[in-house]
Amino acid sequence: MPRDRWGALGLNPEVLQGTICSAPVEIPRPGEIQINATGVEGLSVELLDEWFVPIPGFSDGRTDGPDGLDCRVRWSEAALPTGKPLRIQIKMCASEQVSPRVYALYIDSKKGDSSA
Repeated sequence: MPRDRWGALGLNPEVLQGTICSAPVEIPRPGEIQINATGVEGLSVELLDEWFVPIPGFSDGRTDGPDGLDCRVRWSEAALPTGKPLRIQIKMCASEQVSPRVYALYIDSKKGDSSA
């Protein structure tokens, strides 16, 4: 069994859309967000501030590959906002071909550069 696959969040049968929203988290250093999921073509990721207001440039994040353990999320903005609380909201959209399931969400904050 692949890691983090003990449980999943998904849509109830016959429900076509839904969202998952995190508690506020702070990203201390530049990094990336990754999702362990299946049906990733039915997922989009949005960053919100701690009051649930969308953060400009981070409204429709998509993964850059097929289903998997470490699906990297990409937005039009180059870097994730750091140093302030934000929420990660995952939008799920099912169809006859796609039944999205989210097993885990990772925030990979890169270590600081030692040359600074």
